[in-house]
Amino acid sequence: MLLAVDLAVRHAFTDADGNAVTSVQLGQEFHFRTYVQDVRSSPRGVFQAYFDVTYAADLASVDGAISHLPEYTAETSGNTSTPGRIIGAGGRDWDQYASAPGVEFPLFTVPFQADKAGTLAPVLNVHSDPNGIKLVQFFDSVGQVQPENIGFSGPSLEIVNTNAPLLAISAIDTDKGEGNSGTTPFTFTVTRTVVTTGTTIVNYAVAGSGTYPANAADFGGTLPSGQISFAAGETSKAVTINVSGDTVVESDEGFTVTLSSVSGGATITTPTASGTIRNDDIALRVDDVLAVAVGQNEGRPGAAVALQPTVVDPCPSVPAAAAAGVVHRCIPDHRGIENMEFAVPAACGCLDDAQVTVDHQIVKIIPIAPIVIRDAEVPRNV
Repeated sequence: MLLAVDLAVRHAFTDADGNAVTSVQLGQEFHFRTYVQDVRSSPRGVFQAYFDVTYAADLASVDGAISHLPEYTAETSGNTSTPGRIIGAGGRDWDQYASAPGVEFPLFTVPFQADKAGTLAPVLNVHSDPNGIKLVQFFDSVGQVQPENIGFSGPSLEIVNTNAPLLAISAIDTDKGEGNSGTTPFTFTVTRTVVTTGTTIVNYAVAGSGTYPANAADFGGTLPSGQISFAAGETSKAVTINVSGDTVVESDEGFTVTLSSVSGGATITTPTASGTIRNDDIALRVDDVLAVAVGQNEGRPGAAVALQPTVVDPCPSVPAAAAAGVVHRCIPDHRGIENMEFAVPAACGCLDDAQVTVDHQIVKIIPIAPIVIRDAEVPRNV
């Protein structure tokens, strides 16, 4: 019985000598290599394997014949005549079963030339042979290894133009609270290197990302987008994304700025950078309200605030302690801090439009006047 993944298929990019490469220059030759390995708990070796490959034909072109590497030299095949496709590439091995059944072996290699700057990310799939001959098989199995039992892996390749600008975006000041009103700037930087003469233009766009993605409402109703233009000699540009402040209690939200559609043959080496909008609004679960008339003294020094409640639907039964012109001191229990006074600045701005639960119902409260409480105990209204 086959396990979840029984055959590992890996591709790699190398130079002509077989050394791994992660990037090449425009016009440079490179090789695309494919490897197979029987990764079952009791491996018996890969008898034969044939795969199809798709790739971006505008970025690279086949620059020679397929080579079938030493272990797989029988029943070899592979068609590269269609740009963007390698069809049925692979071969058969006669003696791996006896030699090293669990070792990774090279299957085939294809020479390419880099034609255009960009990211080359080939995709491999099992070849479908209508004659039922060019299959993917182990030495000890008769049928085809099913695609769901094959694990494909491998990197992408960056093709760069060293005679053209390279652009990259990075996050500078992009992890902070949104504020309660107006907008808060989140700053990114786009850099231009290698070639800085002439003009380079690139587009950018914002999209929500992560577990809790930001949406248009977080940016004033529209997801930001625009263009960045580098004049001759300029190497850096700031991109400011304005996040709208609010008083809604919500999760931290993520967004990503993506560069695209660059001019003048430039290459985008780092296309994305991310920001995090931190929730800075307060939600309190209040089990007790301590109240005294305005001007009464209390034994704990510090700033307090007089509050005028405004009820939010559904209309709760607001206790007498929440009447207008009364000083309120709320005791939360949801953070494991009991009997702790919330001291606020004299301006009282930190509690503007806070949402508080009184008797387990939601009440919206706004500060109306600060007051200093001194020297007397306060009766507890339960």
